[in-house]
Amino acid sequence: TEFLRDPVAQRRIAALDTLYEMGEKASHAFPAIQDSLQDSHRKVRELAAALLGVIGHDDPSAASSALESIFDPSNVRRFEPWQTSGVIQRIGLELLPEVVARTKATDTNVRARAITAIAANECTRSLATAAIRDCLNDPEPSVRVAAASAFRFVQIPDAVAVRLIAVLRDEDVAVCNQA
Repeated sequence: TEFLRDPVAQRRIAALDTLYEMGEKASHAFPAIQDSLQDSHRKVRELAAALLGVIGHDDPSAASSALESIFDPSNVRRFEPWQTSGVIQRIGLELLPEVVARTKATDTNVRARAITAIAANECTRSLATAAIRDCLNDPEPSVRVAAASAFRFVQIPDAVAVRLIAVLRDEDVAVCNQA
């Protein structure tokens, strides 16, 4: 784990690759891996998030901690939706309620990231249609855009279709374009 603190990014990446190959046996390195979520190098953050998802199978606190780090408002712009949904997929659906709860967070970026992560994961999107629908009414355009985008992957019931039509008339052009 000392290589996870190495000043050279390629060494940190190599260390995370090695830990990733170890899979669940890498749980001993959890604190250092969690610290890597704050790394200045994007590839290090990506690998750390993926690795925490793998470790999460045996350690619920690791999975929960990975979500906490990913949805931390100071980090939320650093992770791509596929990374967040990948962690959700790897740790299983038991943490889906925690992700759905973040669709109601006070931070706009956290709400948008949560809805995007839900939609990006095939296992979760059908289970969280109500959360996606609720985000169509969000006061922030970026969250409405994420919700409208999420419906590309979800079969739309008639009641939701009515709201989606209203979003098409949204005052924000980006929301209309995404819908």
